[in-house]
Amino acid sequence: SLTAGLDRSDTIKKSSYTLNGNTFSAGSEGDYTAVNFGAGFKEKLWGWNGRVEYRDGKEQDKAGLFTSIYGEVKEGIGIGSSFQIFDTKTHTTEQIFADLRFGLVYRPKISKWTLLERLDIILDSIRGGESPYDSLRFINVANLNYKDSKKWQFSVQYGAKYVTERIDERDYRGFTDLIGFECRYDIKNNWDIGLRAKLLHSWNADQYKYSFGPTVGYTPKRNIWISLGYNFIGFTDRDFSKSDFTSQGIFFNFRLKFDQDDVKNSVRWIVGSGGN
Repeated sequence: SLTAGLDRSDTIKKSSYTLNGNTFSAGSEGDYTAVNFGAGFKEKLWGWNGRVEYRDGKEQDKAGLFTSIYGEVKEGIGIGSSFQIFDTKTHTTEQIFADLRFGLVYRPKISKWTLLERLDIILDSIRGGESPYDSLRFINVANLNYKDSKKWQFSVQYGAKYVTERIDERDYRGFTDLIGFECRYDIKNNWDIGLRAKLLHSWNADQYKYSFGPTVGYTPKRNIWISLGYNFIGFTDRDFSKSDFTSQGIFFNFRLKFDQDDVKNSVRWIVGSGGN
């Protein structure tokens, strides 16, 4: 498959007015022209896709590349990898963001166990401006799930992150890991309840942060799950908090579950899709 796109934005008339002094003024300052090209190839057990894009704007220019490959190497075992890089330039700064990702899914048809594994290597760099910045992060997250033939389900999560940063000519390094546990019980009529807890440990600072709270879930139809929960205590982490709500307070989840027979879709979801 092949795809292509063209997007153009022009300001016909520019005016600025303010109805409320505490709000932003109206008007557009983001004129640009963007083009993109994509290609994909799909076999019975594996697939590949790629995309390049370029945006020429009045305020900033942006170039991007994305590619991924995924497949089912054995029944119930899927692997995948993706790479994306974006170069954003303004009048005074340049930012480069790159993410190399590897994913693994273990989901046999007759097994009660499911394993999801993902490794990210992320580069984030800003040149120019008042605060130049360099960051390299290695993030690995593994999720192990067990579901018996009746009503109980248990999940264990472990994440590990190593970060090197250079901020204002000073170097920083640190290792952080995450341990999570969740148990769920099916009540009846597509309703379930759960309890989950997470522990975040910063080894260099020897600091501990916690997240803990109950959830109530509802399944309106097959492979769709809606839940409402509340964390009595919580924390935020720019990497570990992306995939799950860990902050203190109420939260809402809407999830689509891939069928157990389709391992390729699971690993394709793990390695991600293009765009940033």
